[in-house]
Amino acid sequence: MKTFIKENIVELLAIGAVIQFLIVILFVLFKEVKSNETTTMMILTSSTNIVVIVLSYYFGSSKGSKDKQAKLDELAQ
Repeated sequence: MKTFIKENIVELLAIGAVIQFLIVILFVLFKEVKSNETTTMMILTSSTNIVVIVLSYYFGSSKGSKDKQAKLDELAQ
C-alpha cells in the first residue's frame, strides 16, 4: 500500500483536487452557503484554478514532456 501511494501520489492529488472542486460546486448550487458573495466567488475561483492546473498538466505539454522523458529513459537502458 505504501509503495502504491508513493508511485501514484501525483495522480491521487489530482483526483483529490477534482473531487474537491466538484464538492464545492455542489455546495454552491444546492446548499445555502452562509458567506458573502465575494468570499463565495473567491472560493469558486480558487477551486476552478486548481482544476485548470491539473488538467493543463495531464493534457498539456507537461504530460507530453514526462512521457517523452520516460521513453528516452527506457531507450537508454
